[in-house]
This record gives sequence, C-alpha cells and structure tokens, in this order.
Amino acid sequence: MQQDKNINQDPHFMSWKYHTLAGNSYFEKNQIMDSIEHYEIAICEAIMLINMLNSGKAAVAALLASFHNLAELYTQQNEHALSENELTKAYNIINALLLNEQSEEQKEALRRGKSKANFALLQFRHLHHDSLSLKHPCQLNSLTTKQSN
Repeated sequence: MQQDKNINQDPHFMSWKYHTLAGNSYFEKNQIMDSIEHYEIAICEAIMLINMLNSGKAAVAALLASFHNLAELYTQQNEHALSENELTKAYNIINALLLNEQSEEQKEALRRGKSKANFALLQFRHLHHDSLSLKHPCQLNSLTTKQSN
C-alpha cells in the first residue's frame, strides 16, 4: 500500500521509532522512568501519525506497539492495574478515532487495530485476573459488546 510506504519517511514515524528504540534500551538497562518517558512520547507520535490523512495500518500498528510496550513494562514491574490501564487506553483511543470522519482504508485499519487492542486487553485480563482488582466488572462487558461505527 502506498500510504504505508510513505509513512516510513514521515518525521513523526522517525521520531516514533527513535523513542520506541530508546524506551526499549532504557528498559533493558532497568532505567524505568526514562523508558516510560520515551514510550509515552512514542504514543504521542503514533497518534500524530494516525491523525494524518490516510496513514494506514502502519500508524495503527505503531500506536498499538507503543501502548503494548508500556503495558509490558508495567507488567514486568508487577503493576498490573497500570498495564491494564494502558491496554484500555489503546482500545479507547482507537474506538474514538473511529468516530471521526475517515477514509474506508483508514476505517479498516482502525477496525483491525480495535480488534487487536480488544484481544490484547481480554488476554491480559485472563492471564492476570488474580492480580487485578476488578472493581468494575461491567467494564469487560462494555468492551466485548459489539458497537456500530
């Protein structure tokens, strides 16, 4: 797809990639606060990419990867509620973007991203249900309810 090829040259994509790699490097060195800072910047860059006209699957994948990196960091720190929160944010942001005017290709990329975000969240909750305090059991039901877009 032409749109995904062009995104590799975008300054936001290059910045996203830089901050993702920096976050990974700091994570490996156990410099958690620096890692979090870079992952959060990567999330902002991914959102900027998605907001570009017809940014396609690559931008949605960048957003999901950014939230998943942050969620994994929190999981490694035994901060399961924070991990769940990051995965929920990914789902909610993609869902909100679907409410905006989008091209059909962009809608399809966002729908796929929404499905992947929902799956990741449900899988996380299944794996970590013992360590999560499910204060809001209806939250899971609202995420699995089919919504029209």
